[in-house]
Amino acid sequence: MIQTKPGPSGEFHYVLLLNPNAAMEWMRGQKKVQDAIYSRVIDRLMEVGAYGEIEAVHDYWKAQAEANAIAAAVAAAATEPVAPKQIPAPPANPDMELKMTRRRALGPVCLHAHLGPET
Repeated sequence: MIQTKPGPSGEFHYVLLLNPNAAMEWMRGQKKVQDAIYSRVIDRLMEVGAYGEIEAVHDYWKAQAEANAIAAAVAAAATEPVAPKQIPAPPANPDMELKMTRRRALGPVCLHAHLGPET
C-alpha cells in the first residue's frame, strides 16, 4: 500500500510505503482478502522466511491493545469519585463521663463561694 499527500513540491511530496505483509494482515482482519489468496501469501511468506513479520505485526497489535486498555482503566479510575475518609469518633474517656455526671448532679456552681474569705 502506498499513501501520498501533496506538499510544497507537488502532489507526491509525502509518500508512505507500508510493509505489504503488514498491510495484507490488516486487510485480512478487515475481511478484505479472500481466504485462498491469504493462504497463498502465508505459504509464500513461510517459504521465503518472512512469516516473522506477520508475528511481529501481531505482537505490536497486542501491545497496542494492552496499552489502550491500561489507558482506559487509568482514565476510568481518574473519573471515579473518591469517598471521603471517615474520621473515627474519639475513644470514650470514662473519667470525663464521670465528671460530667457529677456536675449535672450538683447543678450550677456558685463561683464566689469557692473564692474564700474576702479581705
